[in-house]
Amino acid sequence: MEDNLNCQPTAGAAQTKPKMIKLGLDLHARQVMECRQLDDSTPKPPQRWEPQKLLAQAEAWVKAGIQVYSCYEAGACGYWFHRELVRRGVINFVAVPRALAPARTKDQKSDRLDAPALQAQLDSCTSPSTTDTRF
Repeated sequence: MEDNLNCQPTAGAAQTKPKMIKLGLDLHARQVMECRQLDDSTPKPPQRWEPQKLLAQAEAWVKAGIQVYSCYEAGACGYWFHRELVRRGVINFVAVPRALAPARTKDQKSDRLDAPALQAQLDSCTSPSTTDTRF
């Protein structure tokens, strides 16, 4: 599911590229759920990516001169994704796992809730008025 992945505006919209992209990521072995915020706009709805495609897109954003921040929870996937993001020029934070959203039922999928919660946490730590970058 890859909708408007390159941050290209729709027809009739101004041709402006963001200065900063903040990504909240919920990482799994075969997929990454990503919630994106362009500059200080309202975060976009979560999107599902194949990990390698997201890495390639993040690298393209960095090469285009966009400052890219990301955050995901430490977990069973280890730190390979962190190393790959950093290698591509992304400023990445690996957060301590914790309950980010209100209690859920056992069978409710959490990806669509965790990625936006991580993005909001990243946004609060990287805003210009904040010097605290602890997770």
